[in-house]
Amino acid sequence: MVYDADTGDLREVDITVTVPIGDDETMLVIECRDHKRSQTVEWIEQLIGKFQDRSGRAIIAVSRSGFTSAARRKALRHQILALSVEDATDTDWLADVKAYPKLTITVTNPVVRMVDAKLVDKSVKTEDLPPLKVGQIPIFGANGRPLGTATDIYDALDRADALDQVLFQEPRARRPDGSVELGIRMEPGAYLIAAGIALELEGIVFVVDPNEERIELDVKAGKYGSADVATAIGRTKSWRFQFVVVRGQDGSPKISLSVQPTKGQLPDGVMTLYGVPG
Repeated sequence: MVYDADTGDLREVDITVTVPIGDDETMLVIECRDHKRSQTVEWIEQLIGKFQDRSGRAIIAVSRSGFTSAARRKALRHQILALSVEDATDTDWLADVKAYPKLTITVTNPVVRMVDAKLVDKSVKTEDLPPLKVGQIPIFGANGRPLGTATDIYDALDRADALDQVLFQEPRARRPDGSVELGIRMEPGAYLIAAGIALELEGIVFVVDPNEERIELDVKAGKYGSADVATAIGRTKSWRFQFVVVRGQDGSPKISLSVQPTKGQLPDGVMTLYGVPG
């Protein structure tokens, strides 16, 4: 049974496997079918609907009779790994790497383009106020305690991975120009002071440019002595990448991903690595 964040209920699945990854863990959710015919797009669509909440989970579909080519394409596009029973029980790691020879890496370096304060009083217009830098205006709670500026609030959301959730898990949040909106509803009674007037805040919306660069790396795999090794290198305008996976005699893979700027030093801050199945 797995938790459904939308309904709060437990949903039945066939198999779950919890895999530790450093100080964290991920769950493999495996659904199986034993039908005579190859499974079609319809089953994949059912799984897409069933597992809309992917946080901390990798979805794997196993069919004894395999899948149609359309079903495999649909599964790959929606980050579901579709395997026949033979695929699922195959321990030939090098063959698996060669079956998925592309490694897609996307680097984002988000930049805030605009901050919009949503006021409770909709009759107040921008033109009614002097020019303001909303991101720098102090904000207060209902009891007058300082909440920081909008910039401080954005930094807190960023540290809490709220921006990453919008960028990587909510594609519908993208605007036509590729930017995303990250909004937060303020506590009741929160306010800012502009031109000497206290204005009650409903919320704040940040318009963020993801500032993305993406590359597909060709992964090469081979056996060197007793170790299986897969490697890939490449570069974009701003970044150089080197990817290496080594699987030794104990069967456990050791992964190294080097990301370096093409010019200068790494920017200040923390880089967070996210992976997706498929």
